[in-house]
Amino acid sequence: MKLRGQGGCLKIAVAFLGGSAVLIGWAEFIFKPLRHYAKQEKLSLGDSLADLMRVQPSAYDWPFSGYVFLITSAIILYFGFVLLMRPVRAALDFIEGSESPVSVLESNIELYMNDADMNVCTTRREQTLHANGENVDAYHYGQQSTKGKLVKSKLKIESRINNAVVTKDLLIRGDENSLDTIERFTSPLPTNFFATYFPDSFVLFLHKSFGFFSKSLVKRICSSEDCDEYSQKFPMYQLVVSRYPVSKISIILNFPVGSVYIKQTAKAFLILNHAVMEIPVASIDDDNTREKLRVDVEKIKPQQTLRVVWENNV
Repeated sequence: MKLRGQGGCLKIAVAFLGGSAVLIGWAEFIFKPLRHYAKQEKLSLGDSLADLMRVQPSAYDWPFSGYVFLITSAIILYFGFVLLMRPVRAALDFIEGSESPVSVLESNIELYMNDADMNVCTTRREQTLHANGENVDAYHYGQQSTKGKLVKSKLKIESRINNAVVTKDLLIRGDENSLDTIERFTSPLPTNFFATYFPDSFVLFLHKSFGFFSKSLVKRICSSEDCDEYSQKFPMYQLVVSRYPVSKISIILNFPVGSVYIKQTAKAFLILNHAVMEIPVASIDDDNTREKLRVDVEKIKPQQTLRVVWENNV
């Protein structure tokens, strides 16, 4: 991390002093009529407003100052309301997200390309989640293939709570283009009040650091396989969030060295309607035989899409 130079620190200090002086000056300008009219016992609120709208109000020594006071007060009240509503809205969104049927605290997804031409891809997904409501006795999982084929027989899902398997069976419907899976549990998932209403990152930290919520959090491992989905010229992988936010997502693209992947073409984007924000793509150098790229996102908000694209030499 680079330290700011003396010139930068001086600019910050001057800006802070100047801003403080302006704020104090405007505060004195605004509170002057409040003190003046507070002493006028015979003046009602309507009389005070009428006096401020005169060309020369009694609270000030120069013309039209009452209009400046009213306009300034309206601006301050408006921005004060905006600043107040932002944390209120954030709190309401947090509560709504906390009360979703299931909260996904972490998702680690790896696209493992089995061959250099990327004809076969094994997708591995490890999730940490917990139920917020009672009677959650199943989990829905959907897959779609846009250009390739899903291998139904290769779909494997297992969930555990405190190392005990809670998956009863899988109800899989669909074909090579789309698979719809309902994972049934041996009993309804347990709930925890604090895991529900604490921030997801804090719950995950407490769990990983101290083992808290071990009897409530579900470790879910899913493995699937598809053919010819990523062997195209312009392949794409994306996650779409519908109503509730999803926390801490990590996607790893795992190519064999010498694959058809064109280096430095991988890009990741967060998309909301027509607004797009690019996400960094980092390299992982831990295996000489594989080329790995990683995308990390702290949270995907409702209606957002996380999309990862790259180019192949085909």
